[in-house]
Amino acid sequence: HGSGGPTLVDAEGWKHILCCKSYGKASERLCEAIAELAKSISTKPVSPTALEELLACRLIPLDKGNDKQGQIGVRPVGVGEVLRRIVGKLVINVLKSDIQDAAGPLQTCAGLKA
Repeated sequence: HGSGGPTLVDAEGWKHILCCKSYGKASERLCEAIAELAKSISTKPVSPTALEELLACRLIPLDKGNDKQGQIGVRPVGVGEVLRRIVGKLVINVLKSDIQDAAGPLQTCAGLKA
């Protein structure tokens, strides 16, 4: 599950777009394009400005209550685009064994499902 970032398209929306048969070949082509995006940003130099939209977040203020001086506290929470999380999971899935080998005993949860 996941809330939508700046586009407000949440995880269920992406699942529908990518898996619904009513979109025909368009869903398949979109999956291929996302895979190509993941491959490109993982293997080629990319300008940071080219990634701005992918890395954008929607900020949500959470009330922290008042501190001892009576000041109102706010905790900003950034909600990133679901597409960024999809791409991240694709890359991790491909590199999983390399990450486990590299992290070794330093990262005790490497390779464990959350």
